[in-house]
Amino acid sequence: MFNARILIAEDEGLVAEDLRQLLQRLGYAVAGIVDTAAQAVTMAAALRPDLVLMDIRLEGEGDGIDAAIQLKQQHAIPFVFVTAHADPATLARATRAEPLGYVVKPFNERELGAAIETALYRHQAEDRLQRMERWLSTTLHSIGDAVIVADQDQRVTFLNGVAEQMTRWPINEALGQRFDLVFKVLQGKDRLPMTSQASTALHTGVTVRVDDDSLLVARDGTVIPIDDSAAPIRDDHGQAIGVVVVFRDCTERKRMRDEQQRMERRLQDAARLESLGVLAGGLAHDLNNILTAILGNASLCRRELAAGSPQQQHLQVIETSVHAAADLCRQMLTCAGIGPLATGPVDLNKIVGDGIDLVRGSLGPGVQVQTRLAAAPVASRGDPGQLAQVVMNLLLNAAEALPDGNGTVTVATGTMPVTAARLATMVGTPTLPAGDYAFLEVTDTGAGMSAATQARIFEPFFSTKSLGRGLGLPGVLGIVRRHGGAIRVDSVPGTGTMIRALLPQAEPPPAARAT
Repeated sequence: MFNARILIAEDEGLVAEDLRQLLQRLGYAVAGIVDTAAQAVTMAAALRPDLVLMDIRLEGEGDGIDAAIQLKQQHAIPFVFVTAHADPATLARATRAEPLGYVVKPFNERELGAAIETALYRHQAEDRLQRMERWLSTTLHSIGDAVIVADQDQRVTFLNGVAEQMTRWPINEALGQRFDLVFKVLQGKDRLPMTSQASTALHTGVTVRVDDDSLLVARDGTVIPIDDSAAPIRDDHGQAIGVVVVFRDCTERKRMRDEQQRMERRLQDAARLESLGVLAGGLAHDLNNILTAILGNASLCRRELAAGSPQQQHLQVIETSVHAAADLCRQMLTCAGIGPLATGPVDLNKIVGDGIDLVRGSLGPGVQVQTRLAAAPVASRGDPGQLAQVVMNLLLNAAEALPDGNGTVTVATGTMPVTAARLATMVGTPTLPAGDYAFLEVTDTGAGMSAATQARIFEPFFSTKSLGRGLGLPGVLGIVRRHGGAIRVDSVPGTGTMIRALLPQAEPPPAARAT
């Protein structure tokens, strides 16, 4: 390499001068001449030559091999040994220093030039390779994804910092370990061990990707949802000589996906219940028109008949049946959220008391009603009559769930903060904001419900009772939704059921504030 700067470490003055002249004729610059190992290290560190021509035998303590090892380890300065000593022991020791070449005395200009050019070229190549390795290592350590590299024997050769953190394997302990020991993956709902991606990529020669349900089992037993891909590393002939696996923690992405799916299900459930309610409301409206005509004609017939006519009794049965059917229509309209709504400030404590008084006689002698009402008024806005209907329907539904009509029904009121995550588990308006809500809650000690039953209890006409109309709970939901609220159901077979209706909180009514 023309104009390369070379330091000469030679203890024989004539040989050193000969080397200087040769180097100058070859076009190199001589950075300096030293004759001891200590001077060689000091001068090389100060001058930073491109190459050191190092005699193995030097003056003073230490020799050229000792100096060369220091230069390599401390300053990364390349060197070529120049020596007349070629005995096996010396050569073996010199080889361990990893020189870039040897020049055996006596030497000629051609041999010296070839040795120097070869050494400089090798040093440049090694330097480029080391820079590339450092660049690659820095890149792999700085990216946000985890990276593991294995050789063709499926032994780990590299982990970046993210992979160390996720697998809980420090790189110094992971190197040389089996790939499937460091990167242990389970797959599917049954969490079965997954075939090693490294093995698959090496044998097939194609990139391997895992399914969304893959789980990484870290060294400490932590289970992390991941997605990843494994790609073969090829040599110049296209042969797979290793594999690189890139993976990431997808816990947050899966959480967002699950949340989106839950929201979509809520919207679908709300739309389904609304459709059923609208259907029921439409039927009730049309049926109500027919009933009006039947009732009107029955009334006209009664007027035309004598007071003691036997047909009067039959007409009375018709009118009674029509009124019962009209009441059923009103319940169906309530399920659909149709009809007038007189809203105003209400106290849920009073609503609960009135509802219990109205329905107590229908609960049966074996039903004990307990209350846990808030000490202060629980204020909301709504229609007192419809909210009382909510209390009555919930009480009747709870009493019917008690085995043999014996047990306890507890009614509670209060206020509570509700998070968006909690609202996502409720039935009702799917876009309610998080915040403080008033609530009324009815709990029974009955048989509870299965998950399949819970999924259908708000469908119009669905009932688990042979004589039930299936309009009680759908009516409750219709009223609560019209009031801008939501319902939560907690039920476990054998332990009873809790139904909590959330309603928007409001200022207490004037009468309640005055007390």
